[in-house]
Amino acid sequence: MIFSNKLLFYLGIGNHKFNSYIWKEKLRKRKLFIKDIIESKMTIGMSKEELIHTFGYDIREYTNGVWSYIYSTFRNGEIKQMLCFYFDQEN
Repeated sequence: MIFSNKLLFYLGIGNHKFNSYIWKEKLRKRKLFIKDIIESKMTIGMSKEELIHTFGYDIREYTNGVWSYIYSTFRNGEIKQMLCFYFDQEN
């Protein structure tokens, strides 16, 4: 079973348990973790510092305070999909 999971991960197929190191190092593998991030609600209540520690420094910050991480691009490098984080104004 472990071999088949590793093979599916290598091929970029399926959904996998979030791994911070792989998220930070391999942009093309990020899409494999999106379902786990959302369903586990792991980011709810995280501070900005905790998000940086977990997801890395390659943040896109917008004027309204939304942070986003690219997880999917087209072959030409254009952004296809992003994971966005919204913060309480008090946080």
